[in-house]
Amino acid sequence: MTDDAAVCRYCLEGEGLITGQVCACRGSFGAHANCLVNLAISRWPKLEVWRSCRICGQVYVGVARLSLAQALFAKVRWKTGSQSVLRQWVVQNLICALYEVGRYQEAAQRAKSALDSYAKMSKLKHPRALRVATIYASSLREMGRYEEAVTLQRQTLAQQRSTLGNEHPDAIISANNLTSSLSLLGKREEATTLSRQTLEVMKRFFGETHPDALIAASNLAALLQEDGVYEESAE
Repeated sequence: MTDDAAVCRYCLEGEGLITGQVCACRGSFGAHANCLVNLAISRWPKLEVWRSCRICGQVYVGVARLSLAQALFAKVRWKTGSQSVLRQWVVQNLICALYEVGRYQEAAQRAKSALDSYAKMSKLKHPRALRVATIYASSLREMGRYEEAVTLQRQTLAQQRSTLGNEHPDAIISANNLTSSLSLLGKREEATTLSRQTLEVMKRFFGETHPDALIAASNLAALLQEDGVYEESAE
C-alpha cells in the first residue's frame, strides 16, 4: 500500500487526514483529528487516551497531539464541577502541545496565565507548576528572550532540586534546558560545567547507553569542540 492509499485507522476514509506523523505507528494508516477526538471522548474520563496512542502506546505528536489537547481543553473548560487537578493537567497538556508544534508565543501566554493561577493558590512550588515554568522558559528562549529564559530556568531548577532532588527527571530536563540557554546567551563556561554535571547524573540515573544520556554526551562534546577542547570531546 502506498502513501497515496493511506486511510484513517478508525473510519478507513482517505481524505482529510492529519498531515505528518500522528504517533510512533508505522505504515499507511493515518488518522482524522475528529476520529481521534471522538475515540478519546468515548473513553472519558480516561485522560491518557487524549495524549497517547492506544495502538503503539506512544505519545501523539504534532497536529494530532495539538488537536486532541485543544479539544480536551474545550471540553474541560466548560465542564461544570471539574476538579482543579484535572484542569491543571489539561492546561499543562495544551501548553506542551503548543510548544511542540512551534507556537511558542501562545505557549508562553498560556504558561504565564497558568503560573499566575498557581501563584494565587500559593502553589508555585508544586511539581506541576514547575513543569509549566519549564515550558514557559523554553518558549521564551525559542522567541529569543534568552535573559528572561535563563533567569526563570535558574529559579525553576533550584526549586526542583530542592523539592524533588538532583536526580529527578524534571530536574534533569531543566538542567539540560538551562545548559542550552546559557550557551545561546554566550555563557559557555557555565554551560559546559552544568552540562558535565547533568551528564554524570543522567549516567547514574538512566545508564550510559540511554538515548537521553547519549544526547547529553553529544551536546557536551559539541560545546567542548566549539571551545577547542578536542581531546575531552572525543572521549
